Amino acid sequence: MSASLQLSIAGVVLRHGVPVPLTNEAPSSWMSRLAMAQGRPLKEIMAVLQFSLRQGWDPDAELLGARLPQLLRQCCLHQSAFAYAARSMSLLICTGSKASSALLTWRDRSRFRCCPACLATSPIPYLDIRWRIADWRHCLRHSCLLEDRCWKCDAYITYPVDMEQSAAGQAGHASQRRCQRCSADLAGVGPAYVDFRRPGVVTQIELYRRHRCWP
Repeated sequence: MSASLQLSIAGVVLRHGVPVPLTNEAPSSWMSRLAMAQGRPLKEIMAVLQFSLRQGWDPDAELLGARLPQLLRQCCLHQSAFAYAARSMSLLICTGSKASSALLTWRDRSRFRCCPACLATSPIPYLDIRWRIADWRHCLRHSCLLEDRCWKCDAYITYPVDMEQSAAGQAGHASQRRCQRCSADLAGVGPAYVDFRRPGVVTQIELYRRHRCWP
C-alpha cells in the first residue's frame, strides 16, 4: 500500500497525493485520477475508501449523497469539494428524477458524453457531472453537441477506470482526454457547433449520427 496512506483513529485517511476535485467534476472521474495519483490499482483505492465496484453501484449517485461527508473526511478535502456536482444531483432529485433513469449507464457502469472543445482546452482533462445526465446533450460553454462515444472505436465513455492499466495508459496517455479502450484523442473530433437561436440547425440526421437515437 502507498506510503501516502496514513492511519487515523477514524480509519484510513489519504493525506497526500490527493487531487483537488475540479469544477463540475464527477466523483467517478475524480476517483480515476485519485488512483493514478496514488499509483495504486483502482480496486485498492476503492477498498481503502470502503467502496466496492459491485454490480449496479453508481459512484456518482452514492458519493454525492449521504456518503459525501465521509469521503471528504477520508481524503482531507475541503467541504466545498464536489459542491456543484452535489447540487446538480440534488436538483435531479428535486424534479422527481431517479438516478437510475436520469443518469447515463452502460452495463451497470457510469457512462458519459463529452465535449471535445472542453477536453481540448482544459489543462487537466476531466469529466463533467452534467455529461452523465441523459437529457444533457449540449455544451453551454462552446455551443456544441456532446459526443456520445469515441469517434474512433465507437466505445462508450465509462468510469471509474484504472487509467494506467487501460489501453491509453499502456500507450503512455493516461488522461481522461483519451479513450481508455483505444487511446484515441477524444478532443480529436471537430465539435458539432449549433446555434439554438436559429430553427432547424440541428437536424435529425445529425442527432442520429452523434447519439444513435432519434429526438
